[in-house]
Amino acid sequence: MKRSKLSLGLILLGGLALTGCASTSTSTSVSWIGPTQSTAEQTINYKLKVVDLDGEVLLNKDLTTTNNKSLFKDLNRESKLESDAGDLGHYIISVNDSIKDSNYALSIYKNGAYSQVGIDEVVLANNDEIVIKNECWNTVGNGFGGTMTETDILVDKIIYSSYKKFKEIYKDSTYIPYDAIFAYSSLEKNGYPVDSKNIFPDTIKANYETIDYSTLDLSSTFKTAITLYALEKDLTEMKQFIANSTFDLSQPFSDTYACYTYDVMQLLNVTASNIADYTALFNNLTLGGNETSCMCVSALQRIVGYDFTSFKAAIKEGITESGFSYTMNYGGDDYTTCNASSTAQAIIALTELQANLNSDEYKANDKSLIDALLGYYNNEKGLFYDYEGDTYNLSYAEPQAIAALVSYKLLRDKGLVNIYRG
Repeated sequence: MKRSKLSLGLILLGGLALTGCASTSTSTSVSWIGPTQSTAEQTINYKLKVVDLDGEVLLNKDLTTTNNKSLFKDLNRESKLESDAGDLGHYIISVNDSIKDSNYALSIYKNGAYSQVGIDEVVLANNDEIVIKNECWNTVGNGFGGTMTETDILVDKIIYSSYKKFKEIYKDSTYIPYDAIFAYSSLEKNGYPVDSKNIFPDTIKANYETIDYSTLDLSSTFKTAITLYALEKDLTEMKQFIANSTFDLSQPFSDTYACYTYDVMQLLNVTASNIADYTALFNNLTLGGNETSCMCVSALQRIVGYDFTSFKAAIKEGITESGFSYTMNYGGDDYTTCNASSTAQAIIALTELQANLNSDEYKANDKSLIDALLGYYNNEKGLFYDYEGDTYNLSYAEPQAIAALVSYKLLRDKGLVNIYRG
């Protein structure tokens, strides 16, 4: 949705509550009114605060002015302001690098009430409190036949909050969260305000200055390749390595790693010399209701035209209020598991198949897989836990959950299939 180049009173649609875009103001008309500016100079003390979509406070100052219509000038002076001007005055695009997502825009509140005039016409009085909030304004729809919901907004908040914290979260980690890297790279490629190459801690960047290709196996190849891709490194040597490599696809978990590696081949437009081995492996895969099957859906969609009818049925059978539950064999014993990682992988697979996750067929007791995944999010830590009440998991739960939310967002906003498409 394009912003109309009018003044902020028109752009910042009225009273959008954080309970969802469906709760919009009952009137979108704007009356361009306001008292005539006083000719007598007076001192005005007021508070100015700017809050981003994810709740981050971008500006919080006590200001003094002698002009009761100085809000635009004050904001321009006190912040990094991105704005434009139309026939009816200025409108704000971004303040202090606030998130620029087409589902959201900046709204002005004066003493808790939504401003019905643009930023040039806001009349200031002593002790006023001005808050500019980055809020949902997409009332057209969420791509699934309905308006943006509270859940949709929470998904976006978590995506951007995690993006901002990524470098700090992983600064001491030796694990490369490749699922999240896929996700952020895909967001950037599709025009969202993300710079995937600058999210890496310096410790991780240093590890990718030189690559010892002799140490790479099937698993580490796709992880290294996607990291180099996100860092915008020269990929010539990596492409040659993949093209000349004949990895053993019979090792444990090779089916999953082969799927990821195949996705990377598509992303880099390169083909392994033993591509027939990958094709044979994929053709012999039997998809069931388990996490490994979910991980392979993207590759299977592209290489063999697989019939996913039975797979969808198996996924539906495993959907519970707590997420995606499946039975796995470990050490000769079967046990059932349901956690953030399994739920995230089911979401990624279903978005690849362009399933409407908000439809009743993918819900349990009116609770969607997205709702279930958000249940593993710890608001205090701002991280995903593998199990409810468990500790957060930076290796699996966190990056896989972010990948799932981004996949959902891309399908919801733009009709795009999941992140492993690049």
